[in-house]
Amino acid sequence: MRTFIFWQYALSIHQSAFLKNIAKSNKVILLVSKEYSENRKALGWTAPNFGEVDVRVDASSSQVESVFKNHPNAIHVFGGIDAFQFVYEAFKRAIALNSHILVYLETVNLKGLKGILRFIKYKLLFLRYERKIQGILATGLTARSCFVKIGFPENKIFDWGYFTENPEMRRDTQVMERGKPSYLYVGALIKRKNILSVLKTVEKYSEHFHKFTIVGVGPLENEIKKLSNIHSKIYFLGGVVNTEVFEQMESHDYLVLPSFFDGWGAVVNEALMSGMKVLVSEQCGASALVSQQSVGYIFNPFSEESFENAFKKSLDSGIVNIATRTSIKVWASNTISGPVVSNYFENIIEHIFDGSDEVQSAPWL
Repeated sequence: MRTFIFWQYALSIHQSAFLKNIAKSNKVILLVSKEYSENRKALGWTAPNFGEVDVRVDASSSQVESVFKNHPNAIHVFGGIDAFQFVYEAFKRAIALNSHILVYLETVNLKGLKGILRFIKYKLLFLRYERKIQGILATGLTARSCFVKIGFPENKIFDWGYFTENPEMRRDTQVMERGKPSYLYVGALIKRKNILSVLKTVEKYSEHFHKFTIVGVGPLENEIKKLSNIHSKIYFLGGVVNTEVFEQMESHDYLVLPSFFDGWGAVVNEALMSGMKVLVSEQCGASALVSQQSVGYIFNPFSEESFENAFKKSLDSGIVNIATRTSIKVWASNTISGPVVSNYFENIIEHIFDGSDEVQSAPWL
């Protein structure tokens, strides 16, 4: 049995499936600065079940210090380095104590002027801290190459992602034999998510699909509402709780995630676990889960033609029938479920700290 101490900004439904499975055979402490971020509350998130994980919200400085004192041989896993003050202070304390350290790092967007500044920032972090970090859990399709470019040794980088709970299905039959496919978007209604340009393309093919449903809140709400009032096949639901999102996934064929950039995009995990196919931007880390044509299509979000081609392929493919949904759910359960991912994590730990043979490939790759 090992002791793992996870440091995060806030509680997350993207962590519970993994952490509670690790906690079945290890001591796991999760420290967060707050229960939820405001934008996730607005999206209808509800508290996940962390099982036997010792969850501590808004721990005082003395409580943080006691964690380090009482668990000197623990392995500390940080959600980023300096993005959040609470996490960064704990990270620096772990560095000072020569603790065992792993860090989750999402793909960094290195494009443009801001990309150059990000490169400089991470290069400086690399120069300052790399020798004290035992492993980078690189989250996203291009994360490995990104951090190698910045300077992290490739043998310290391990492919990683975000992982969600298996949704509880409420019906034996999740899909109605409609003849025409249905599409679903779930996420913040902001420019980075690129939903408006996608809807302009979708409008042209309204005769060929059953409906396109939008779930989310954000500054683009009014524009989305106007579109839903004009077009009979575009439905806007606003913000809904997780359980209702899963109900929507049961009755739609394709999830669409068209972001200009997303470090991951855990809604893709939820869709695949619900048996949906996915149309996902190549700029989303979760596109790593859709590398097979059998579970969806990947497109360039900066090209309307690229999305249109992917959308037409999905229309030609038609509804996702019950047999296919079952197959996708089985694949997801075997690659991105909590038990599978926790086994992969323990393989990484054994490789780093026990000197075991080369770590296995990430199950989803």
